[in-house]
Amino acid sequence: MLLIPASIRAKASFALSPLHLKLPSQNINTMGGNNSNVDGVGDLNYQRALDIARNTEGKLDPTVNNFLETAIRDIWGRIQTQPDTYVLTKDEFAVFNFFVRRFDRFSETERAIARYWQNARETIAR
Repeated sequence: MLLIPASIRAKASFALSPLHLKLPSQNINTMGGNNSNVDGVGDLNYQRALDIARNTEGKLDPTVNNFLETAIRDIWGRIQTQPDTYVLTKDEFAVFNFFVRRFDRFSETERAIARYWQNARETIAR
């Protein structure tokens, strides 16, 4: 489920969907990449791991699962370290949104999501 505030949906000149969160492959040294090759297509990064997880029926490949679990721990740690200022990147938001139900009881969650969309709105306005 993609969380988009109504104020963003109303002002956006395009329809936002999970497909709009697809990003070009990241450099393996940035944005959550590693040297794991799960499906023979290439190195694992946030987006590829999410694509695999979303398209997996049954048990998720342990390499992908471990990759995503490590990613969400790192992302949540950054949010907790800077609960009022940290702005998620697009890739981090995609991972966080995938796991958002784990964090919906924490006040930091709503604030982090609001900051992400505020930043996105300011980027769109430019």
